[in-house]
Amino acid sequence: MTEKKARPADAATEAMANEGVAAGEQQPVVLPAQTLTDPGMHADAGGNPRMSEVMKRHLSSHLNERDLMAAMAQSDVPVLCRPLTISLQNVRANSKASLIIRDDQVAMWSEGDGAGLVGLSFSTTRDPALYLRNYLINAREFYVQTYNTCQEILVNLYVRTAQPGFRGRVDLPPGAVATLQSNTERVSLVGLSAFAIDF
Repeated sequence: MTEKKARPADAATEAMANEGVAAGEQQPVVLPAQTLTDPGMHADAGGNPRMSEVMKRHLSSHLNERDLMAAMAQSDVPVLCRPLTISLQNVRANSKASLIIRDDQVAMWSEGDGAGLVGLSFSTTRDPALYLRNYLINAREFYVQTYNTCQEILVNLYVRTAQPGFRGRVDLPPGAVATLQSNTERVSLVGLSAFAIDF
């Protein structure tokens, strides 16, 4: 007869049974420490789940957004929604173009909520369709991902800020050009670049 070593889940179940779990009661399912439901979670040497660096940055961005919203709500200066047009040209298939507002700026992307403004719009005048796989706009980050080469992606949105302008950076695929246009200024960017634009 061979003796089997108890696995951690079996040992825990057996321990509960020995402690007098009544027959017929549902016993909790005990999973090994390596079984994690979130792909962004990892187990440390002790088997305890911990967040990956990507998840930490994502959580941090949400906390920064909350602080930014609170700072804007407590501002003595009226916070305006300023129109901005972003033109992305020559964006390759299966690529990502992103624009990020710097953390030291009291500004965020907006759809003009509550001001009776147009909101957010995507359009093109040079392609038969918009070949967008997906897009994301949160307080500080904006990006689009394509599934086909786009000659032009026009984005109209607002920047909510009391500042006379704002600063940020772009990360574009090779050959792509981003043009940001406010009511008073126009800036064109390529590659990984920093920008500053006034309203």
